[in-house]
Amino acid sequence: MKDLEKIFKYLDGELTNEEKHWLDKELLINKSLNQSKLLVEEIDQVIADEQVFEFIDKLKANQKLYNDIIAANYVVGVENEKFTTSEKHANASWKQIAAAVVTLLIVISALLFNFSKPSHEKIFASYYQPYKINNIISRTANSGIIDKRIDVAAKFYDKNDYLAAIAQCEQIIKTDAKNTTAHFFTGISFLELHNYQKAIDNLSFVTCQNDIFYTRQAEWYLALCYLETNQIKRATSLLNNIAHKHSYYKQKATDLLKTIK
Repeated sequence: MKDLEKIFKYLDGELTNEEKHWLDKELLINKSLNQSKLLVEEIDQVIADEQVFEFIDKLKANQKLYNDIIAANYVVGVENEKFTTSEKHANASWKQIAAAVVTLLIVISALLFNFSKPSHEKIFASYYQPYKINNIISRTANSGIIDKRIDVAAKFYDKNDYLAAIAQCEQIIKTDAKNTTAHFFTGISFLELHNYQKAIDNLSFVTCQNDIFYTRQAEWYLALCYLETNQIKRATSLLNNIAHKHSYYKQKATDLLKTIK
């Protein structure tokens, strides 16, 4: 954007031979300058002179706005020893004003886009819901016996006492390292405490065990953890996987994918 004025002069033949020669060389190596040149060429194609003059006439009716835009042309531009200007604001050419207007519009558009586009944190907040306990199924890795100790952890979780739930689950994992239910409740408890890395560690473990009871839930909450920690590629990959399965989270994953793309 700071190059717009010099590009206008370049295309209008207002540069000295030395300045033009310097700019020709810069265009070969300066990507930003080339983009500015393309933008100015597009402006010339879509804006007729009389339209710009009409716009300026209307703009002059609001003297304050006119002066602000004229001033912006000098604020946005960065002076270079080869491109200093002695022109006064009142004598600025219509193309200089057009350059300032385009610059301001680009800045405003970028700001509006950034403010209107929801952040990953906002998306996370709109899709996240705490896990609701229904039937808890936990079996030891070796015997297949239902582990009653998980009930204690689940009760702590249900009362929002996440630290106690984690402590109970960690005791279970010490004696039964592959207890997916304990890892799952540890993961979602850490998620509630905003410790996303530990939540990811435990939920990832569950998804790798192919547990028929908790894999789908773990995948969904793991995807949300990736989203919240700005690991968009991992979140997208996991959400695509969920969206292609028949589960409660299929439609949620499909909708979320549309939001983050």
